[in-house]
Amino acid sequence: MPSYPNRPKQGADLTADEDGEAEAERERADRPAWLRFAPFLHRPPALTQRQWNVLGLVSLVSLFETYDVYLFSLNLAHIQRELGIAESQLGWLGSMVRAGALGAVLVTLAADRYGRRRLLLVTVLGYTLLTGATALAPNATWFVAFQTLARVFSAAESMLAVVVIAEEFDAAHRGWGIGALSAIGACGGGLAALLFAFVDVLPPYMGGGAPGPAFDLFVSEFLAGGSKPAQR
Repeated sequence: MPSYPNRPKQGADLTADEDGEAEAERERADRPAWLRFAPFLHRPPALTQRQWNVLGLVSLVSLFETYDVYLFSLNLAHIQRELGIAESQLGWLGSMVRAGALGAVLVTLAADRYGRRRLLLVTVLGYTLLTGATALAPNATWFVAFQTLARVFSAAESMLAVVVIAEEFDAAHRGWGIGALSAIGACGGGLAALLFAFVDVLPPYMGGGAPGPAFDLFVSEFLAGGSKPAQR
């Protein structure tokens, strides 16, 4: 078979290439600014602006839920000293707080009846208020009570966040969305370790759990406002 030299691209080929480049450029333009801080989310799919907003917000919730879980473990010795908790009671305290996650099942079951968006808003507000109240706990009993209830709402947040992604994303992008949510959420452990390394230098509201509630208040404003992720 005779070989022919590479011929220059004709009109149809050039148009297809231009359309492909234009589409790629539009996808890059639609990506949110926060994505540059998550370089591990390699080659994201083409998502709508609404889907990017939903992913960013629920990932933020997941990140600070993980942040608080890790910070509680890292800060346990300081908590023991501040509240005068006996060594023999320390294990009981930690187990009671962690057991609060079991109550999240009841909260998430109510989402089918009252709506995903409404329950997500309730969990964000509940977690925020209870975590803030922890800072005012006068003794170990109140501390455990506030933290246990906060863990109910924070665990329910994480469960509902996965449901929100599953409902808002197309089937082809759903797996990537849930994976991105998990990857960003896992960064909360690293953030807790980073801030805790400066616990004796930073102000108490930075070395403690305050960043989580502060960002969650921002998320609650979004959920209560005009944008409506997971209305079902």
